[in-house]
Amino acid sequence: NEHRIYDCSQFKSKSVDDRITLVNKLNLCTNCLRVVHSSRVCRLSGTCKICKRRHNTLLHKSNESDTDNYNSDPISKSATSSSEVLLCTALVDIINPTTNNKITIRALLDSGSQTYFITESLKEQLNLIPIHSDTQNVIGIVIPQISGKLPKSFIHTTHLNLSSFELADPSFYIPSEIGLLIGADIF
Repeated sequence: NEHRIYDCSQFKSKSVDDRITLVNKLNLCTNCLRVVHSSRVCRLSGTCKICKRRHNTLLHKSNESDTDNYNSDPISKSATSSSEVLLCTALVDIINPTTNNKITIRALLDSGSQTYFITESLKEQLNLIPIHSDTQNVIGIVIPQISGKLPKSFIHTTHLNLSSFELADPSFYIPSEIGLLIGADIF
């Protein structure tokens, strides 16, 4: 038995502002009060019975002005910023244990990943050969590219006093290709 928010006595007992806040928090359509879509693409032809606008009557504010006081399309909103986020990188030595071929590359440290990824380019530089076996554990995934160069543009570091720190990536401010993504299971 599905519990529909528009039939819920607790929802109806809330103030209009609290209902609007809850609808936006749950990313519900402001027209039919269901999930998955926004009011812009809602198939329900109904409108508010009070003002005839495209929102549910339960969300009507009696002092509503020309600009809506609720978010009519919560899942399509986004924020933009002109600042750049510096992602965690480190210079790491990668060695082919068979040939002892060693390459120092920039790796992206990703605390949200549970595995690691290596680029096809780095795999070829190290002459790594995939092992095909039914009992072989997957320890890395080869992909064409991990990201664009990081950082996206040169970062001026003259105002930073970093000389007393030992950095995992001393060239973090210079855009460079990422050859390896190291997941949280390794670092």
